[in-house]
Amino acid sequence: MLHRDYILELVNRFVEVLVRDFERIRAVGDTEAITEMEEAIAELVELEPVMLLSLAPESLATFVSLSPQADAVAPYLVWGLGRVAEALDAVGDGFTANLRRDQARAVADAMGIDAEALPDDVADRLADEGIDG
Repeated sequence: MLHRDYILELVNRFVEVLVRDFERIRAVGDTEAITEMEEAIAELVELEPVMLLSLAPESLATFVSLSPQADAVAPYLVWGLGRVAEALDAVGDGFTANLRRDQARAVADAMGIDAEALPDDVADRLADEGIDG
């Protein structure tokens, strides 16, 4: 029960940061918000941001698939990496955006999830905020 509550808390914080920061990036191209988004993704999978974000897509997929909370966090990780890729595109960093997209696809493939799927609770949160996800 405690483990499940811990994961739910991680996911809730993650969604909150990504929703808030993605809108900041859309509105003003805030690169600090990209850093915050990447830090939230790293926290979700319990890695240091520099380590997570430097992993090759296949290495990240392997790491995530071996995690005990993989099934619970993978859909959020994939969605978050996709949003970071969009944010990086918005500020003109296509190289890093492509890496984040490749990381998202690798994790999605490894976990057997749809890379384009929006987790239901994220969709609800975005709708509550009036944001198109």
